[in-house]
Amino acid sequence: MIQKSHKNNLDRINSSVYSDNSFLFECLSPDYFENGPALQLHAASVTGPLKLIPSRSDETAAKLKLKVLGIPAGKGSGEAMIEPFLRQFLPRAFRRPVSEETIATYMKIAKHSFSEGHDADVTMHLLLRKILISPRFLYRCYNGDQLDDFDLAARLSYFLTKQPPDARLLQLASQSQLRKPQILRAEAKRLMPTTYDAPMITSFVSQWLNVGDLDDIMPDPKFKFSAIDTETAKRETFHFFCEILSKDLPVSSFIDPDFTYTTPSFSHRIYGLGTKRKSIENENRLKLERIALPKGHRHGGILGQSAVMMATANGVDTQAVLRGAWVLENVLGMPTPGPPQDVPALTPDTRGATTPRELLAKHTTDASCHRPRRLYVGKLRSRR
Repeated sequence: MIQKSHKNNLDRINSSVYSDNSFLFECLSPDYFENGPALQLHAASVTGPLKLIPSRSDETAAKLKLKVLGIPAGKGSGEAMIEPFLRQFLPRAFRRPVSEETIATYMKIAKHSFSEGHDADVTMHLLLRKILISPRFLYRCYNGDQLDDFDLAARLSYFLTKQPPDARLLQLASQSQLRKPQILRAEAKRLMPTTYDAPMITSFVSQWLNVGDLDDIMPDPKFKFSAIDTETAKRETFHFFCEILSKDLPVSSFIDPDFTYTTPSFSHRIYGLGTKRKSIENENRLKLERIALPKGHRHGGILGQSAVMMATANGVDTQAVLRGAWVLENVLGMPTPGPPQDVPALTPDTRGATTPRELLAKHTTDASCHRPRRLYVGKLRSRR
């Protein structure tokens, strides 16, 4: 039995312990330290990173730097890398060798940038901006009407490849060999496009035949002409032009060939050629085939291709007059002159006409239209 005095002392201790949390911690911590739970650390070591791992954006920046500037990542810094960069990049940008005076001019810009406290990246960005707004970069044949070998190399390359001259062209130009007819012909053959999707093919055909306008034309929904059909129509014309160019076919092939390029599905649905095959729906609708046509076929040549017919209409109605003017200008090279000043407003009787062909016949046979038309054609012939 605990004596009363001892019991009073124990009650006083308990009261003090539970009334003061800090005192409670001091009482219990030795027990926890001796008997647990506890975490004991005997040693610690840290390993790595052994090397810096670039992020994805850093890798992309390094690839672009190597491609555009020719400087590997981590190679060169400050003024030491500026002059090698200029000697390597300026001839590419200006498409010809550059003088020491030109290099010194850009070096002066770089030194001024460094003197103002800018780092290498800011200075390089400034130099690139200065080079890319230079007239010698923006304009070809900048030296005037007198074309030298480097101007000829640029013209030939941009026309046939849509790119700056390659190393072979620049080497021939530096040796003053490109003007020789046999060498110029050989280089033209070397750079001549051979595939339908070559930049020269798509650019030239799109501008000449207005095929590039197809994406802005919305066909009548009743025709069920999808976006894939529009792409197929353009590829038909690209393939067709590439065949004539690469095989050096006669110019008459553009109007009356014995072949065309299309897909079996497109050929059956749009042109009514061939018979529908069971597997036709499972075929690649963008894989074109060379199809033989008899001479004089209505869908042979550029005038019978869907891309040209779409480009010379509004997507809904046939525009006979506009299409005729297009043929005069784009195919025959005879742009239509303006109408004579004494031609009044024409209101022919077109009653009973139900098709574009009949409407056009009404216009050409009506007495009020016939005289001005003859006058107009006469002026057209006088210009030929």
